[in-house]
Amino acid sequence: MMKILSNNQTKILDDILYQGLRPWSEKNSVDEKFAPKFRALKEASTDYQFRYEIKFERPFDNKTKYYSKLILNTLKTDVERLYNLISEDDTENLIRYWLDDTLNKRLKTRLKDIGKLIKEKE
Repeated sequence: MMKILSNNQTKILDDILYQGLRPWSEKNSVDEKFAPKFRALKEASTDYQFRYEIKFERPFDNKTKYYSKLILNTLKTDVERLYNLISEDDTENLIRYWLDDTLNKRLKTRLKDIGKLIKEKE
């Protein structure tokens, strides 16, 4: 049976970039509201051993700590889900799609876009 990732696989990253989770929006400007959100956000655990690590150099307040953890958790779970789907299926075209479209285009592009926005908003 062929499994397909849903179209909202980058929903959290898209929300950070374009929707209600934008850190620079007025409703997300108050640092104090992020302290309980940060404490409630558990670190994602995965069975997959990552080769690379993403570090946020300056998560200095509750808001930046929350967003750095949210982004890292999202990437960990999305990459692990993608890895598991590829491991469970041997359909070459589908695997190529997951690698090209989902990993290289969607996730990688969202991560680069977030990096650009962080630099612009410094």
